[in-house]
Amino acid sequence: MSMEMTLATAVVLLRRAGLVVVDPALESTSASVERASDRTSALGAAGVLAAALGEDLGPASPLARAFPSLRHVPVSGGHDEHITALRRARFGNALPMLACIADRVNGQLVARWALVLDVGEQVHLLDPNPWDDVAEDRSLGLPEFVVRWSLAGSQLITF
Repeated sequence: MSMEMTLATAVVLLRRAGLVVVDPALESTSASVERASDRTSALGAAGVLAAALGEDLGPASPLARAFPSLRHVPVSGGHDEHITALRRARFGNALPMLACIADRVNGQLVARWALVLDVGEQVHLLDPNPWDDVAEDRSLGLPEFVVRWSLAGSQLITF
């Protein structure tokens, strides 16, 4: 799944949760995803949103301009420190987070962005593209998630 579509899904979810998309162009594009009357139209509008977001997650990225509250959570240390940072970021925040995790693809480890909804003994990851025909919601055990997250550089973004 492309990083851009994961970011587009995040924008739509954050908008639905009540966060204001401050960038007018991205607000208009994300609103068109919501207004789409069928799956094909929604997927097309989400694709336009994905293209507008690109892959940059830096401080001047389209996603950061859309949500000034975007915060890169610094994480360091070992396994226990990672779990503490993850739980602290999740505590009191019902919004999805973005975490970069390692997945095995064709025998190689690939870093991918994932939408994290819930953190407990299981970490619930949301479908990065809810408009296609592939259901990709999944849960990983907390230890497995932390290993995959560490392997991909321990990047975590909250809103």
